[in-house]
Amino acid sequence: SLWIVLLCLLFCAILLHWLIVWRMAARDGIRGPTPWPLIGNIVFALRHLRTIHHHICKDVYTSYGPIGRVWLVGMLPVYLVNDPKAVHHILIKHQPRYDRSTLEQKSLSRMLDGGILMMNNGSEWKHSRSVLGGAFHRQSLKSMFPMFEKRSELLTDTLDKYATSGEVVDMQTEFQKLTFDVIGLVAMGIDFGSQKSEENPFEKAWELVLNQLMFQFYFPLPRWLWRWLGFIPSIRQFDQSMKLLESVVQESIDLRKKHPMNEEDSDLLSLMVKHQQESEENGNPDIFTDKKINRELLTFMFAGHDTTRSTLCWILYYISTHSSVEEAVVEEINNTCTEDQITPEALSQCKYLRCVVNETLRLRPPAPVRGRTLTEDDVVLGKKLRKGSHITWSPYSLHRKEEVWEKPLVFDPSRFEGERGKNIQPCSFIPFGAGVRRCIGEQMAINELMVVIIRVLQKYSFRVKENIEIEDEWALTLSMQNGLPMYVTYRTQ
Repeated sequence: SLWIVLLCLLFCAILLHWLIVWRMAARDGIRGPTPWPLIGNIVFALRHLRTIHHHICKDVYTSYGPIGRVWLVGMLPVYLVNDPKAVHHILIKHQPRYDRSTLEQKSLSRMLDGGILMMNNGSEWKHSRSVLGGAFHRQSLKSMFPMFEKRSELLTDTLDKYATSGEVVDMQTEFQKLTFDVIGLVAMGIDFGSQKSEENPFEKAWELVLNQLMFQFYFPLPRWLWRWLGFIPSIRQFDQSMKLLESVVQESIDLRKKHPMNEEDSDLLSLMVKHQQESEENGNPDIFTDKKINRELLTFMFAGHDTTRSTLCWILYYISTHSSVEEAVVEEINNTCTEDQITPEALSQCKYLRCVVNETLRLRPPAPVRGRTLTEDDVVLGKKLRKGSHITWSPYSLHRKEEVWEKPLVFDPSRFEGERGKNIQPCSFIPFGAGVRRCIGEQMAINELMVVIIRVLQKYSFRVKENIEIEDEWALTLSMQNGLPMYVTYRTQ
C-alpha cells in the first residue's frame, strides 16, 4: 500500500541521514551534537536562541574541542571554530584558501549582493577596496570631525530637555538617530534629519529590512523560495522597503551626476561617481556602474550604522555602571579635550578612553558571528577540512575564553593598557575582523565613538533606570533587547 511505501522511504531517508553523519565523523574526526534528520541541530540552537552565537560555540567547544560541527536545516554541515590559533590560520596565515561565506552571501544577497562585503576574493574585490579606501585616508577621516561634533551637539540639545525634566531617555533610540544621520552624510552627503524628526520613511524602511535580514541570516533559504513566499505580508513589506531604499539611493546618484562636484567632496558617493566618470572619460569603464555604486552605499550603511549605534550604547552602559572607570575617563577628557573642537591629535591622547572602547568591543562585539567558505582542502589544528566546507566563529565567544582572558566576564579596561595590551594573543580580539578583509571603516568608527562619548560625558552623568534588565538582543548586531533607558543629570564641574 501507499503507507508502506512511504514508511519505507522514510526509513531509507533516516538510514541515509545517519550514514552521512557517521561517515563524516569517521572521515575527519570532528564531532558535534547529534543532529535530527532534515532539521539538523535546530533544536540545539533554539535552546539558546537569544545568544545563539555564543552558546553554540561555547557548548560545542566544551564538549567537542576547538573545532566542532553542527548541522543546519537541510542537513548542511557547518564547522564551528573557537580557538584564536585556528582563526589566525583562517583569516591571516592561509587567508587565500578561505573565501566569503556562501551562507552569508545567500542570506544577505537581496540587499548586499555586489557590495564589497559580499564579494569573493579576487581582482574585483581588491579593486573595489582600493577605490573605497580613498574615503578613509587620513585627510578624509580628519574632515569628518566637525560633522561628528555637529551631531553630538544635536544630541546634547535633546538631552538638555531630559536633564531638565528628569524624565527617562532611551539612549539606544537617540544613538540610533545620531548614527543614522552620520552614515547618511558619510555615505551620500545626505542629512536624513533623524535627530530632528520623529518620522523618517527611509529610516523606517531600513529598520524593517534589517529585521527581516536577521531572520534570513540565521535561517538561509534559496532566493527563489523567498520570491515564492512573497504573498506573506512581512516578506512583501521587505520587498517594498528594499525598493524604497534602492530608489532613494539611485536618486542620490542621479543628483550627484547632474551637479558638479567640488574637490573637497569626500563622501563615499562623490568618490565613486568621480571614479566612474574618470573611467568613462578614459574609455575604460569598470565595475563601478550605477548598480554597483547603489550596492556599495547600502553595504556601507549596513556595516557602519547599527554596529556603531550598539557599541555607543554598550560603552555608555559600562561607563555609567562602573564609577571608577567613569571618574578616570572624565578626568582624562578634561585634561586632553580643552579646545572648542576635538582634533585627531587630542583624540589620540585619550588613551584610557580608547581602552574603555576596546574593552566594550571585547565584551560586546557588534558583529557576534562571522564565517568563511573553504576553497580548497586544508588542515586546521590537525583536523582535515574539505573544499566547500562552511567555517564559522564567534568573536563574542572568542573574546570570553577563559584560556585567553583573565576573568573574561569582568569589565576591565586596564587589560588593554601598556605591556598588558601589547601581549594580547593574535586573533583573540577581533571586533573588526583581521587580515586583508579587516573592516575598512574601523578608524572612522573609533573616531565617531570617542567624539560622541566625550561630548556627552563632558556635560552629563548617566544612570540606568532601575528594575530594567539589560540583555543582548538576538540580531545581526549585538543590540540591547529592552533599549537603554537612562536618567540624565548635568555633570557637576
